[in-house]
Amino acid sequence: MYYRKPLEDIMPDFKKMNENEIRSYIRESESDIEEIEHNYRKEIEYESEQEAQIEREYFQLQNLLDSANSDPRLQGILCEGLDVISNIRQQRFELMDDLHNNKQRKIKESEENIQEARKQIYS
Repeated sequence: MYYRKPLEDIMPDFKKMNENEIRSYIRESESDIEEIEHNYRKEIEYESEQEAQIEREYFQLQNLLDSANSDPRLQGILCEGLDVISNIRQQRFELMDDLHNNKQRKIKESEENIQEARKQIYS
């Protein structure tokens, strides 16, 4: 999932903006933060559902492996399936970590811009 691009790629020059423009920028930045958090929650919810499905499939394969103790060929196939699922789980963990870090970075950038904008208003 992609987040909406922040209002500015770099911090705007608040000295060239009037107070109303700065206040508008702050409101839009706060709205951006809310949208980032909302999208992140939706993405986490979706990913949690997907993780639960992967977990169910993993345990189904594990149960099949436990009952296939007399067929080495089937055991090999099931073990390969378990390895694939384990790799998928690791990749998903890394994806979730990246999503969280990306969210935190975007929020931090927006909050820093808001703080600078407020400094300009009150100075």
